[in-house]
Amino acid sequence: MNTDVVVAMAGTVLTTAVAIYAICDVRNKAKKIVRLGRDLAYLKIKNDLVWEFIEPTEAAYTLEIAKGLHEFGLLAQAVNPEATPDTIKSAVEKEALEFAEELVKSGKATWKSGFDAQKVRQAIDSWRAEKNVERVKKIMDGR
Repeated sequence: MNTDVVVAMAGTVLTTAVAIYAICDVRNKAKKIVRLGRDLAYLKIKNDLVWEFIEPTEAAYTLEIAKGLHEFGLLAQAVNPEATPDTIKSAVEKEALEFAEELVKSGKATWKSGFDAQKVRQAIDSWRAEKNVERVKKIMDGR
């Protein structure tokens, strides 16, 4: 084989490897951007939805909800296609309930009339137990 042919083939292989690496890197960065958009939408929803569970005190902001649930659902499904709208909605509601409890405990809010604090505590404990089981499964699958 001619030296020029060997150099050309090596150059082609190297260029192809760099291109494949660049494509994978761009895909990973795009996924991170989608995740960031999802996280921002989630934060907006959680912070608005929390006021469905509690009454604001003087230190609270205005009561607006209904923003971004659809957007968050779409972004969450883009990151995790296995997620369903029901599982996404359920997770957001449970996280918002958990956040509501934090606000009540810190004195920033009170529970709305009709909310049984004991039942709320049980629901939150159950949710945390479910999350812990999932975390352990992920740890064990990673071994």
